[in-house]
Amino acid sequence: MITKPTKYTEEVVLKIMTEAWELLKNDKPLNKFEPQWEIDTIAGLSSKLELWREWWTKYVKIYSDNTEISHTWVKIKNELEFRLSKQALNGTVKERMAIFLMKCNHGFVETDRHEHTGLEGKELNAVDYSKVPEEVLAAFIQSQKDNEDEE
Repeated sequence: MITKPTKYTEEVVLKIMTEAWELLKNDKPLNKFEPQWEIDTIAGLSSKLELWREWWTKYVKIYSDNTEISHTWVKIKNELEFRLSKQALNGTVKERMAIFLMKCNHGFVETDRHEHTGLEGKELNAVDYSKVPEEVLAAFIQSQKDNEDEE
């Protein structure tokens, strides 16, 4: 375990990141039948190294020009995401909790997709009303008004 420095220099941050990566690489599943590790979240890794949870993003941002720190951070995040995915698929982590952790720790976002299509999925054909004769438009508008009056 690294003793806490008074200042987190670039070298110290890289040393902690490297130790964290080694911890993850050596952390084997608790049993061979279920993918469950001792360290499976950023909070768990922080606890193991006696760091605060926000330490990671703070110092990765401060030393963002150091590619070794950035690459090690990406490897750590990818490994934790992989573990969470395996646990969710295996059922050792509840589905809703896995979704929540993916959103909080790994930047996942839920989106809705709305497709506007014509009949049978074909492209919509927009009407260019400037090319419709005025009497046809007037008749259409009048029919709409008549329908509103009936309701």
